[in-house]
Amino acid sequence: MKHLGAILWLTGLSGAGKTTIAHNLDQKLQTRSYPTEILDGDIVQI
Repeated sequence: MKHLGAILWLTGLSGAGKTTIAHNLDQKLQTRSYPTEILDGDIVQI
């Protein structure tokens, strides 16, 4: 896996569609064999 690392940080109001955008982008990147991980603040809690 010789990919360079990157972070895409989506910010905005609640209900603005950030999670939808993240999941759509995740699917597109995975179809191109890029490893991805989504950290959603609604799911990941301290």
